[in-house]
Amino acid sequence: METDYAAPRDGLRILVETASEYEGIRAARLFDPAVGEPFDPGHRWGRILAYAWPIDPDLVLFSGVSYIAGVRAECDRLQRRPPAWDEVVDHLAIAIDPGRYPEIVVDDLARFIRGQVPHLYGARI
Repeated sequence: METDYAAPRDGLRILVETASEYEGIRAARLFDPAVGEPFDPGHRWGRILAYAWPIDPDLVLFSGVSYIAGVRAECDRLQRRPPAWDEVVDHLAIAIDPGRYPEIVVDDLARFIRGQVPHLYGARI
């Protein structure tokens, strides 16, 4: 995906992190492990990832850390079991619409963040 928009890296990182944390909170509110449905990361977080990935893969890492922090904080607040990070990553194909983002190879993105984000998060997720 090409864009003619240029933003300072720090500013873009702050936007990505803030939006990702909010989307994590939003997804956690819709997630009820008691129902037994799979965790849906949400199309809005998928758009953030699809936008950030071609610009700078590190933005995707920051997005993942902020997203899972939002998910876990909201699940704690709601006293629900949070989804495991692998469960979130396993369902990225639900979040990233291949019709809208055909250039994004979800498996490559998933492989990249699956192993990196837990190290950056600093806790077992």
